[in-house]
Amino acid sequence: MTAKKITGNLALPFIGQLFFLLSPYAYTYNLQVFYSDLPIYFSISALLLIVLKWQKSDFKSKKWRFLSLVLLFLICLFAQIIKPNFLIVAIAAFLTLLISWIVNRKIVGAVAIPMATIILAILIAFPATKFLDNSINFKNNEQYELPITHWIYMGLNLKRDGSYSGRDTKSAVKR
Repeated sequence: MTAKKITGNLALPFIGQLFFLLSPYAYTYNLQVFYSDLPIYFSISALLLIVLKWQKSDFKSKKWRFLSLVLLFLICLFAQIIKPNFLIVAIAAFLTLLISWIVNRKIVGAVAIPMATIILAILIAFPATKFLDNSINFKNNEQYELPITHWIYMGLNLKRDGSYSGRDTKSAVKR
């Protein structure tokens, strides 16, 4: 829907669907990291669709504009909670507002409210995540954490082709 909204025809959405369904990317990445990245794809797509509709003033009534902001807020909050690096979207929203304000202030009026909603939702996600962690008594147990360098060890081990190795893990933990 987002690609059709941008281009106005069905060719780009069709090509995009073929890429995500038939390419090696679909198998090697999406199927293996399904649990958090696929919801993020949907979140970003919905976010773009709402911002595009705001920019073109597609929401005719105030009720629909308000409901779209609530939906945008919930989408961004959910995405930030399940994927902490979604924070980059808040930075992008801030930079979009800043650059728009510098270059053409008319553009800022069209997207200021949804961009502010995105930033606010992502900022509120930090205390919300802590609240959720506390409500289920989650404690970060560093004893079971792998060091960041573990991923480097996995990539450099030619015998394992970058996959998990118990020896690499023990070596990384010792260091």
